[in-house]
Amino acid sequence: MDAKLSTCPPLRNIGPAQAECLCMSKQRATCALALLTAALFLVPGCTRTDLDTALQEAVVLASKAKWDLAIEQTEKCVDVAPKDTTALVLHGICLYEGERQEDALEILQQAVTLAPEEFMPNFFYGWALAGAGKYADAVAPLSRARELRDQHPDALPDVLVLLAKCCLEQNLPKGKTCLQALRRYRSFAESPEVYNSLGLLQVYQGEYENARESFGEALRHDRENAVVLQNLAVLNDVYLGDPVKAQKYYLSSLAARQAAGDSRNQEKIRGRLKRLAKERRRLLSTPEKKDTPAEPPGE
Repeated sequence: MDAKLSTCPPLRNIGPAQAECLCMSKQRATCALALLTAALFLVPGCTRTDLDTALQEAVVLASKAKWDLAIEQTEKCVDVAPKDTTALVLHGICLYEGERQEDALEILQQAVTLAPEEFMPNFFYGWALAGAGKYADAVAPLSRARELRDQHPDALPDVLVLLAKCCLEQNLPKGKTCLQALRRYRSFAESPEVYNSLGLLQVYQGEYENARESFGEALRHDRENAVVLQNLAVLNDVYLGDPVKAQKYYLSSLAARQAAGDSRNQEKIRGRLKRLAKERRRLLSTPEKKDTPAEPPGE
C-alpha cells in the first residue's frame, strides 16, 4: 500500500514518512502549555473577585487533569460572566481535554467572536481546531494569532509550530515561512523535525534540490533519524532519479528502525529494496544496443 503524507497526493512506493509532520513533542503546544498560558493570561494586578478566584481554582483542577471538575467550575464561570473571554477560553480548553471537542470548538469560537482582536481566543481556537484535525479551519485563527503576537510574544514559537503543521497538512507555501522563522529560536535551530518538515513542503512544491538540502540539514542534527533517511531515499528514488543513493538511504533507514525497535514501514522498505535490486539486475542483463552502421550509398 502506498504511504501518504498528510493530505497531499501519495508518493510512489514508499512515500516520505510523515514524521508526525512536526514531531516536536517537547516543544509543541500541549495541554500543559495551554493551561499554563491560560493561567498567565489571568491579569495578576486585578482585584481578587469571585470570578478571578473561581478561574484560578479551575486552572488548578485542570492542571491535575481533573477535567470533569474543571469543566463544572469553568461552566459556572461562564454562566456568571458569559462575555468574559478568559472564562470562555479556559472552559473551551477543559472541554477539549475532557474529550468534548465539538463543544470546545463552539465555546472557543464564541470567544473569538467576542474578542477578534485578542491573541488568546484566536490562538486557542486554532490550537483546538488543529488538535481536532481541522487543519484548513485552523489556519485563519492561528494566522490572526501570529499577527497579534505582540500581545504575547513568548507564545509565538507555539503559534509557528501549530501553523506550520496546518500548512504542511494543506501544502500551503506559508508553512515554509513559519518553519524558517522557527529556526531563529535556539530550541528549534537544531531540531531535525523543523528541517524535515521544511523538506516535505519543498518536495510537495517541486523544489527538489532545496528539499535535499533541508533533509540533509535534518540529518546533520540526527544522523540516525529513520524518518529523515527514508525521506531522502524517496526523494532520490522518486523525484531525483538516483536509485543508487535511494538504495543507500533505504538501507540506512531500515537499519535505524531495526536498531530502535521500530517496526513501522520495515516491510515496505524491504519490498522497495527488492524491486530496486530487481530493476538493477534487469538493466544489467539487458544487452546494450549498438548502432548499426548505415549501408554505403549505391553507385
